[in-house]
Amino acid sequence: MSLDTTRIHCTGCDFEHFETYKPIRLKCRTDLGVVSYYPTSGWCYQCNRITDVEALPSLEEIQRHYARFYRVPSPETGWIKRLIQRFDKKYQQKCRELEAELAWRKARSAPPHCLKCGSADIAPLKFTDPNQQTADSDVDDWDILTALEYEGTPRDRRTVAKDFLHTCGGQLVHDPDDKPGSRYFWSEQVIWLDSYGAVVNQENEK
Repeated sequence: MSLDTTRIHCTGCDFEHFETYKPIRLKCRTDLGVVSYYPTSGWCYQCNRITDVEALPSLEEIQRHYARFYRVPSPETGWIKRLIQRFDKKYQQKCRELEAELAWRKARSAPPHCLKCGSADIAPLKFTDPNQQTADSDVDDWDILTALEYEGTPRDRRTVAKDFLHTCGGQLVHDPDDKPGSRYFWSEQVIWLDSYGAVVNQENEK
């Protein structure tokens, strides 16, 4: 797979990070089956850098998905759907996956962790368009809006890390158009975690 690398930099110091979007799947083995979820980019205060961190789905999110999947059909067609589902192996597999995911999330009390060092002292990074901020924003936010403008042209596509300040006090800016030109080929990486979010050594698992 060919993927671009883009640059994230700080407005207050010379920190920069080159972000390569690589496919990673997180897996956890439970009594009801294997649960799959995904990481996100975040700041790890232990590593003092941007790295991959757990992105735990909320219990409410899983419950909504569960409710939509098990939506009660109309009386006129319900018996047909139930008959098909009874012999549909994919449907039965999906039922098992949802039940395992729901039980896993209810039991998971540990916070998300850094996938590099295992620390829970992390801050997931969500980059948003600074142009969407309102006049009620802090003055510093407006300073950054001005800084993100190209002189004599409309504001560009750069985004700012929301609700996060770098250790120097600056903000992290992601520019999707700032590409160093390198392209990488990655196959999907599977990282196995235990029920607390700690990485476990299961290299032979699929």
